[in-house]
Amino acid sequence: MSVLWCITGAGHLLDECVEKIEKISETAEVTVVFSDAGYEVAVMYGLFERIKKCASEIILEKNQGKSSPFVGRLTKKEFERVIVAPCTANTTAKIVHAIADSLITNIVAQAGKADITVFILPTDAVKDLKTKLPSGKQITIRCRDIDIENTKLLSQIEGIIVLKDLGESI
Repeated sequence: MSVLWCITGAGHLLDECVEKIEKISETAEVTVVFSDAGYEVAVMYGLFERIKKCASEIILEKNQGKSSPFVGRLTKKEFERVIVAPCTANTTAKIVHAIADSLITNIVAQAGKADITVFILPTDAVKDLKTKLPSGKQITIRCRDIDIENTKLLSQIEGIIVLKDLGESI
């Protein structure tokens, strides 16, 4: 199986996502795509090296240019599934409103055109979001109503499965 895992700029759930990538990579080839912000956060949280060790390939948005040539690989069906986790409120909003102006939003749009299921784990799905900083300190973030609404709308898009957590089958 070949999996395309996209990481946006959220710290919330990132450690759990890396654990899942490590587990999936034991039985599948996992290509990991980073948005610019996703790469920054993975480095800041000290997780990039762990991802690098288990990923079969790393794609950085900054190396793609404006046309995102990597996206053509979805049309060729090189990946059986696409996972966007964690998915920021910004990326969620863009997907909901069909804005494909970044590498990851282009990937989601092209996956839909290629009939490849996209699994998305949005970070801003509940009002009071409990998360931890790289230091381990627990914090609560108050999510905006519009972001919670966009998460609900995301589940109405054909070909997208919204995950509540990483325990679900992906």
